[in-house]
Amino acid sequence: RNHLALLRRLHLFYPVYEELHQVPHFIDRAMLKAISDDAMAGYMFKFLLDKMISFRNEPGLSYLITWYADDCTEEGHMEENTRNLLQALENCKPGKTIELLTLPDVNGKMHPMKKTIAENKITIILFWRANCSHCKEFEPKLEEYYAQYHEKGLGVYAIGTDKTQEEWAVQDKLNNSPWKSVFLAYDQRKDFNKRFPVPSTPSLLAVDQNGVVVKRLITRSKIESEIKEMLGL
Repeated sequence: RNHLALLRRLHLFYPVYEELHQVPHFIDRAMLKAISDDAMAGYMFKFLLDKMISFRNEPGLSYLITWYADDCTEEGHMEENTRNLLQALENCKPGKTIELLTLPDVNGKMHPMKKTIAENKITIILFWRANCSHCKEFEPKLEEYYAQYHEKGLGVYAIGTDKTQEEWAVQDKLNNSPWKSVFLAYDQRKDFNKRFPVPSTPSLLAVDQNGVVVKRLITRSKIESEIKEMLGL
């Protein structure tokens, strides 16, 4: 009961610390209250990790992982999916080169990610699903920005992550997006959640012409300003 009350207070006060740009202080205070109990420390770490990802707070995420991951991810303290997410976040940390995939479009034609990123100054890797309502809402906005900034160096490589290709293909044809849209088959996703940080859809990852990560947490509501910043506009 005390733990639930604590989490309710944290939910309530986090936006205040976010607004004041004092998220590291918030993280320290939260972990201090949980650190005496291994199970609670692991639970608190997961709570904070979800907050950093939900708010797309890259500095807060880096601070949390740097100072608290080793203490909270030991065997028994953390669920496997959280450990996998941490590995994916590390693999796609800004400054690191991502794994370059070659995947098929709705007609079976293969499209190397390497070619798309080489042709653009900045490429957004979009992970989406056909039955994701947020993806359907976001796709027209991204098309808008693509039309506006493509000639200035913006590329998009969209990866469908539905369980079946048939479900993805129906929505992909409806979208008729101007960028490369491909599908990652379910049986080819070995350790996918360790390779790319996709806790929810849509997830956006930005890389430069060499496949080096520029941003791993892109806020949909602020995507135009993020695009302009990355393109130097």
